[in-house]
Amino acid sequence: MFRSQSPPANSRWLAMELAALLSAPHPGVPSESGPADLFNIRFDQMFEQSAHGMVCGREVNRYELKEAILTLKSKWDAERGTIVGVVARPGYFTSFHPTMGAKLEFTPLNGPQEQQTVTAEASGEDKDGSERIEYLRFEGDESLFKRDTQ
Repeated sequence: MFRSQSPPANSRWLAMELAALLSAPHPGVPSESGPADLFNIRFDQMFEQSAHGMVCGREVNRYELKEAILTLKSKWDAERGTIVGVVARPGYFTSFHPTMGAKLEFTPLNGPQEQQTVTAEASGEDKDGSERIEYLRFEGDESLFKRDTQ
């Protein structure tokens, strides 16, 4: 579920795009197979080729960022979770200056069984009429971004 408050337009865009990405079918998940790999299509449309980021304090490249989002997707409850756009916090002590933010709240489908909050902050630019993310930072419970090793 997506609900909007009154953050800047680019934060609302980030929230909507993350909601769409987390609910997009991916062929690596048997219950989500379909005629198209919508997850990778959406990811490629949303992120620059040079995109990178930080996940729970760890610098990641584009591939690692995609893997972290896929892992979060496997735990995301699309029916009861919420994603809202929020005002991004300025990066006074880092070189990262986010221009958009989102807050995800949900109880994971697997993993910790209590309500979780994940924040996402990003910077990017408008390319040919559409926003593209260059840098994305996730903060939250680190286990939400790690594959279960069972």
